[in-house]
Amino acid sequence: MPEDQPHAKEPWPVRFLRVVLATGICTLAAGFYFLWARQSAEEAMPPLFTPQPYFYEEEQPVHALLLWHEKVLTAPSGGTVQLAYGGKAAAVADDEVVATVLTRGRTIAIRTPARGYFLPAIDGAEDHWDYPTLWLGSGLLPKAPELRWVEDLKPLDTAVRAVGKLIYLPQEPRAIFYLDLTDRLRAGLERGSISIRRESKGPKWTARVRVYVKYGDERAKVALDMPYFPMDMALSREVDFLVCSDEDAGLVVPDSAVTIRHGTYGVFELVGDRLVFRSVTGKPIEDGRFFIASGLSAGNPVILEAANAEEKRVRLW
Repeated sequence: MPEDQPHAKEPWPVRFLRVVLATGICTLAAGFYFLWARQSAEEAMPPLFTPQPYFYEEEQPVHALLLWHEKVLTAPSGGTVQLAYGGKAAAVADDEVVATVLTRGRTIAIRTPARGYFLPAIDGAEDHWDYPTLWLGSGLLPKAPELRWVEDLKPLDTAVRAVGKLIYLPQEPRAIFYLDLTDRLRAGLERGSISIRRESKGPKWTARVRVYVKYGDERAKVALDMPYFPMDMALSREVDFLVCSDEDAGLVVPDSAVTIRHGTYGVFELVGDRLVFRSVTGKPIEDGRFFIASGLSAGNPVILEAANAEEKRVRLW
């Protein structure tokens, strides 16, 4: 067999050129790949959220003082009292016997001058708990005194001889309280009526505003007629309830879907294959949500994370 001829060795410039070309091809391929990956990432569909219909209303708790028409019922003389309802509050009719007093061997019947709620108790404020005292001034409202109950089958207090008091019915007690103002609540005061609730999400009542005075733009003192007067409310001159605004229909989204641009709220809405910034009006509400009153229509989703978003085209598939 003939001996193999030795291969001619490539000149070093050729080898160098081959290495440079291979390196350039790999670099170019890597560059195209990273450009494609970046463009795909920029056009990728971001996490979206579909706005949900929502009815929003404000509920503000207030602590109010109550005024009503009442009369203290007294015995003509001291003695042992027997209460018709055993020391409990009761709804009574006109000219009803609510107590009898045994004095000097004779019995005196104590009758009601009208129908109403009879309380075998007084608190000592019956003669001076009035509107001028409570309404004038802008300081803290006073604390209502506690009821002192008359004991059944016990001697009456000889100084007062009161067997209780009658709160006349029908009547609408007047409530006096301070209210933190918002645009919707301010509109209700100007209209002359506001809505109240005894408990959150409970039945709503319309109350007539008698008078109010504003202290700046943030706070007001209000006097209104209570639209309800159950017997348990007559046990204290203080009452707690909720002042409600009118319901407003809109949409709700997570807080993260809302950002601020040039001092206004806004979201990024997906319209076709483009993200479009929409200015909206609304306010944050409970549970990390945002209520949108206007500026966004139902149907199109919005970006879930709007803080670093921008208007651009996105890839739908």
